[in-house]
Amino acid sequence: MNRLDRYIIRVLLSSTLLVLLVLLALNVFFALVGELDSAGQGNYSYVDIFIYVACSLPRMTYEIFPAAVLIGGLLGLGNLAAQQELTAMRAAGVSVLRIAGAAVQAGLLMIVFSVFVGEVLMPFSAEYAQKMRLSEQNKQVSAGRSGVWMRDGNRFVNVRVIHNDGLLEFVSVMEFDDQSKLHRMLNAHKAQTNKNNNTWVFSGVTQTRFVGDRVEKTSLDTFEYVDFINPDFLRVASLDPRYMSALALWRYVQYQETNHLDSGRYRLAFWLKWALPFSVLAMLLMALPFAFGSTRSGNAGRLLLLGVLVGLSFYILMQMTAHLAQIYNMSPFWSAFGPVGLVLGIALWRLRTVR
Repeated sequence: MNRLDRYIIRVLLSSTLLVLLVLLALNVFFALVGELDSAGQGNYSYVDIFIYVACSLPRMTYEIFPAAVLIGGLLGLGNLAAQQELTAMRAAGVSVLRIAGAAVQAGLLMIVFSVFVGEVLMPFSAEYAQKMRLSEQNKQVSAGRSGVWMRDGNRFVNVRVIHNDGLLEFVSVMEFDDQSKLHRMLNAHKAQTNKNNNTWVFSGVTQTRFVGDRVEKTSLDTFEYVDFINPDFLRVASLDPRYMSALALWRYVQYQETNHLDSGRYRLAFWLKWALPFSVLAMLLMALPFAFGSTRSGNAGRLLLLGVLVGLSFYILMQMTAHLAQIYNMSPFWSAFGPVGLVLGIALWRLRTVR
């Protein structure tokens, strides 16, 4: 890496950082405005609002980073074009491929940053923000009218309410035998893990056994369940898959498929996690043809605006394919990488036309 490469990398990183900070400031402002109506619910104070928004910064950064890379690349390279530095580089014999190579090196650094945010910072901070907000508002996680449904072998579990401390409310367990016949049903008001022996303690239990033609129904104050659902899977089921790490998503996909459950939503989120780093590189390469075009046309503003519109179109396309994948049962892999491959192909094709 020579001085020219370092200079281009520095320009791209600094311009991307500037755009990222501006976009984050806008997101923080709108997030604060949106949370003000929630102030006063339970113990949710203005200080808690600022903490919640601060914990949401990694999530915001991860979501807007590809757009920040595109706009930052357009501004950085556009500034080089406006000052005739790109023209001087070309006149000195520096090829488009050489400049693109420096941009790719900058893109690799940006990818490392985005992966760190998405895999380390965001999963922890997003879960903490959700738990803190619900706790201060004296609320709990509820998964809609039917609650959270899970399967573990021949056992089906339904949980209506999951508290932040791991307490479960309104728990139903249906156990089937090897012939797929229901042989026992448990309904409990509450369930809590016993950390001393890794079991679950059910409270306020109604146990129903189906023995031949008879139905035996008993009431128990407490019931110790030795082999119940892994608490981590219950926690994952209540989280938004977009904010989970790739490792957690993959483990949950394996769990669902082992139990013959539909894993499409989580598999799509997993592949979107892998597609985002490539989208960062695609956005950066897409900025290059627009910057070279601005050196020739003299109307840099129009070209930069066109580049921003391309970025918005890419975002809309990603959202559309993600929703269509779930509606029409499309391949999660191609739904995630299709738009990225399209933009990357267009960027490389346009770079070949630059003279």
